[in-house]
Amino acid sequence: MERKHYEKRRCIFCGQVRTITIIEDDGYDHLGHHRGTLERYEDDDGCNCSLGRLVGKAEIVPMCLNCEFYDSGYCTNRKKIEAISDMFAIGDKVRVKKTDHKCKEYKLNPNIFKALIKDRCE
Repeated sequence: MERKHYEKRRCIFCGQVRTITIIEDDGYDHLGHHRGTLERYEDDDGCNCSLGRLVGKAEIVPMCLNCEFYDSGYCTNRKKIEAISDMFAIGDKVRVKKTDHKCKEYKLNPNIFKALIKDRCE
């Protein structure tokens, strides 16, 4: 039988509370006949705040400009520097020529989202 129950969820962006529907199906019909497997799914449209609407729709293109190891035109990734320093004598960082490319050690910089979020400490 299919059962529905409701849960409250808080948006991680704006803090607004919304109600979502959780639908559980035990795999039996109203006569008790087995007709499938146990299923559980959520009916959640997400939050309608400006950032909540972007979830699953906005895409961040991986590149040096939004990499955690990119600092003022230089790559500071230890693994990348050690790989290059086997062949060449270099310092603590490597100058990046093409910032729209990415390497295997790419890691998204969480600080790129600071421009979207208002600082409430001011």
